Amino acid sequence: MSRPLLWIRRIAFVRAAAVIGCIVHSAPLVAITIRTPTPDPWFSVSFEIEKSSLPPGVELKRADGDAGGFAAYFLNSTPTPFYLVTTPSTPPSWVRDLPANVIPTYMAVSGAAFRMDEPGKWSREAGPGIPVERFLRLPPSVSATVDLEMDAYLGNQKITLAGRYIREWTRPTPTMQSRTDRLELSSALPAPLRVDQTNQDPGIVNDGPVPLYTGTVLAKPVGWVTEVPYGFLAMQKLVEGKSYSREWPLSSGHGRREAPPSADGWREVRVDETELTERNFETYVPSFKFQQIYYDNRPGRAKVPDLQPFEMTAFYGTRKIIISGRIRYGLNRNYDPHAGQRQPTCTSCTGSMCDECAKINRPRPKAPRHSLTY
Repeated sequence: MSRPLLWIRRIAFVRAAAVIGCIVHSAPLVAITIRTPTPDPWFSVSFEIEKSSLPPGVELKRADGDAGGFAAYFLNSTPTPFYLVTTPSTPPSWVRDLPANVIPTYMAVSGAAFRMDEPGKWSREAGPGIPVERFLRLPPSVSATVDLEMDAYLGNQKITLAGRYIREWTRPTPTMQSRTDRLELSSALPAPLRVDQTNQDPGIVNDGPVPLYTGTVLAKPVGWVTEVPYGFLAMQKLVEGKSYSREWPLSSGHGRREAPPSADGWREVRVDETELTERNFETYVPSFKFQQIYYDNRPGRAKVPDLQPFEMTAFYGTRKIIISGRIRYGLNRNYDPHAGQRQPTCTSCTGSMCDECAKINRPRPKAPRHSLTY
C-alpha cells in the first residue's frame, strides 16, 4: 500500500473514532426553548437536560406560559414520589429543634427578632422581640382585652405563653386618637426571656443564644421537611400524575392565618403551577447565575454567553438524583433596541407587572454600562 493512501486511511480512522467517542459519551438531551422571545432580552435561552439523569416515569414538559424565558415542568407518572428540593447554605436548626409537625414563623435570639418570609430565610424585625399582637385578632380602633394562650419552643423545650393582651384607645384631643397596648402574662417567663413593653407592640425578647420559636402546628408531620433528608427542603412533590407545592406563606402579613393549613404542609396544584423558569431556577440551583442582559443598545457583535452547565438535586423516593443539564444562549432575533422607550412589559410572567419584573424593566440608560443578571 502506498504511503499517502495509508495516511489518508489513518486520518479517516482518527476522525471516525472522534465522532464515535462523542456519540458514546453524550446523553440524549431534552430541550425547552423559548417559542417566540420577547423583544426585551439580548439573548434567547434554551434549557437542556440529560434525559438519562431522570428516573423512569419522570418527564420534562414545556409549560404554556412561555413568555420571556423558558418555562418547563416535571411530570411523574409513578407511585414513587419525585421531589425537587432547595439546599440552604446552612441546614436550619429548627428542623431538629422543633417537633415534626411544627413550622416556625418567628424566632427571637440574642436580643433580636426575625420573621421567616419563606422556609429557611429569616428577615429581621424592627423591634427586639416577637410581636405577640400578630398572633391575635383584635378589633380595629376599639379598646379590647383578648386572652392569650400559645405554645413556643426555647430550642427543643416547649413552653406555654398564657395571659391576656390589652389594647386601649383614648382621645387626648377631639381630633386625635392614641393607642396603648400591654401584655400581661399569668406566669413568669423562664430566663433569659422577658416581656418588652417599651414599643407600641409588646413582644417577647430572648436575650440568650438558644433560639425561641413561635410557629404553626399542623395535624401531621410537615411533608416538605420530613419527606426529604436533613439539609434539604422540598419545593415540589410529584406523584402519580399529581403535583404538590409546599404551602407557603403559612400566615398572613399580620402573623395569623386566614384559613386553616393543610394537614401535612402540601397543597395540590395544577401541573403547570410547578413551573421551572428563569425567575425561580436559582432556588433549585443556588450557585447558578443567569447571564441574560436587559439593556438597550445591544452591540452589533454582542458576545453570546458560553454554555452554562448545571446540576440540580432531586429525590426519587429516598434515592438522591442529580439532574444534569445546561443553559444555551443565542442572539435574540426579536430584540428591539428601542424597547426602553416604551412602557415596559412583564417578560417572565403574564398579566400585570410583578414586582420582580418591575425591577428588571426599570428605565434603562442609553448605553449599557454593565450586565443585569438574574
